[in-house]
Amino acid sequence: MSQSGSEVDAEEAHPLGIYEGSRNDEGARHGTGKMTFPNGDVYQGEYVNGLRHGQGRYQWSNGSLYIGEHVDGAREGHGSLTYPDGSKYEGQFVQNRRSGAGTYTYANGDVYEGMWKDDLRDGEGTYTYAQTGSKKSATWVRGVLNGPGKIVHTDKVLEGVFLDNGRFKSPAKIQFNTGFQQTVTDMAVIGMAGPDAKGGPVDPVA
Repeated sequence: MSQSGSEVDAEEAHPLGIYEGSRNDEGARHGTGKMTFPNGDVYQGEYVNGLRHGQGRYQWSNGSLYIGEHVDGAREGHGSLTYPDGSKYEGQFVQNRRSGAGTYTYANGDVYEGMWKDDLRDGEGTYTYAQTGSKKSATWVRGVLNGPGKIVHTDKVLEGVFLDNGRFKSPAKIQFNTGFQQTVTDMAVIGMAGPDAKGGPVDPVA
């Protein structure tokens, strides 16, 4: 995806793009304007001293679309970014990356809502599986489950401590909707016996 590029005015060098909008006294893009890049990307929104700054809309030629805040030419602050596959992130950005609180809706309908850092899940969050309605609430560290958490199914709740491979550390607790509780030490009982077992579908990568 094109995140930035040469935003040279049409009268200066037409092959490098076309800018339509206001300028400051020095001739730099300033205020509201529209920039059309040679590759088909289009930005429409606010500029300050030649840089995208403030509210704006950036449409990539591949179908991606960002609507939100910019600071010094980068996506920063609150915004929404829709990807070509239909997945969408809405939340905080820092230097073009998903960082802070945000919600990512995946192409398959799964939803992660929680904290991010440098485009990775990082901090407390909840992952909801569209197919089953199951919810995984836990702490992620650099995109990997790690620490106390729980998985809520329609008929039971699993609680334990996630290892960095996405499995619960033994022992773990099962609480059924009937009120019956059980502590298990054999992780096979809850589908977490193998090195790749995660007690549910594998989470898509954002």
